[in-house]
Formats: sequence, C-alpha cells, structure tokens
Amino acid sequence: MNQNKENEISAILESMKGSQRAKPSMDLFAKIEREINSADTLIIPLRQLKWAAAAAILLLIVNGLTMQQHYNHQKAKSVAEFAEGESIISNYTLYDQ
Repeated sequence: MNQNKENEISAILESMKGSQRAKPSMDLFAKIEREINSADTLIIPLRQLKWAAAAAILLLIVNGLTMQQHYNHQKAKSVAEFAEGESIISNYTLYDQ
C-alpha cells in the first residue's frame, strides 16, 4: 500500500514536468493599482465605525435587560396566579358514599 502511494505521487510529479509556470499579464499591476485608487471605493471612517459598534453593543445590552425583566415579571406573575388560584380538586372525597 505504501508503494502504491509513492507510485501515485511519482505519477503526479511526472505529469507536471512539461507544464510552464503561470505568468500574469504585463498590465496586471497597473489594473490592481487603478482598482485600489478608484473613486468608487467606499471608505468608512474609523470614528464612524466605532460609533456604530458602540450603538450595536448598547442595543444588545438594552435588549438583553428588557428580555430578562420580561422573563422575571412573567415568572413572578405565574407564581402569584398559582398561589392565588383555586386548587384543582375542591372536594378531596375520592369516592361518593
């Protein structure tokens, strides 16, 4: 099995012998520079990005606190309703006599 893998590797390396190295076009670097320096590129100032991140974090915190308060209120409400409610069985006599 080990010899089989070595044969496969050798076959792959042998198949690459006649191939040539890839060559980029002559104006590729100029095209990349033009694309980088084009006016269509939108640059977001770091200050604006920081404010957006702070607003998102604040929104998540407020949302979490609101959900926690709602959950605690519903939990207290259900406990109070259960304590005040009538029992399921009003007559504990199981069999009529």
